[in-house]
Amino acid sequence: MSDYPLALEYMSRALDIHEELGERYSVARVTGNLGNIYAVTDDHTQALDHYGRALSVYQELGRTADVPMVMGNIGLAFNKKNEYPLALDYFQRALKLCSEQGNHATEVRITGSIISVLICMERYVEAADLLEQQAAMNMDDPGIRTSHSVNRADLSMVNDDLETAKSYLQQGLDIATSAHIRMMAASCHLRLRDLAQKRNDFAGYIVHNNEYNRIT
Repeated sequence: MSDYPLALEYMSRALDIHEELGERYSVARVTGNLGNIYAVTDDHTQALDHYGRALSVYQELGRTADVPMVMGNIGLAFNKKNEYPLALDYFQRALKLCSEQGNHATEVRITGSIISVLICMERYVEAADLLEQQAAMNMDDPGIRTSHSVNRADLSMVNDDLETAKSYLQQGLDIATSAHIRMMAASCHLRLRDLAQKRNDFAGYIVHNNEYNRIT
């Protein structure tokens, strides 16, 4: 429901209870979820702190299956802070663990994150190669499919192919809207708005700007 202060309150209360009971695995899980709340509210310093604490407990307990997702979240936080080399390092470490564990669901998600950060680092050839590898993976999750379409759009824009970029962004928007992933839908509207400006599409700019503002 995007009521993050209330979510933070309940998560914090849950964490206190788990700590009192000595339930270390639940402490790690809830600490990681607190990190997710801080991340979605753009407090990436707090997010990194909580992810780091969750990662330490998982490693202490030998819960190796939970490590890649937390490492991926750490990578996302560094990516949001524009610390791309650190983000890439965590993503690659997470991907290696996923491959070793046969964790295909997390592997395809982390692959998309690596593509995004490679585009930010202007390593477009590597990003394009990895994008084709991801396309051959099982992408059941609508969030992953949305990100895949957005990454294709970003590479199309690098090549000044604005029509193809628009098509991929619209595809991503349709997926996100159908799956009720409002944050990703807003992001697609924002990108489509900026693309409409580049294409001198005044009507399109107004439509996507209004939808972006409505959702946010």
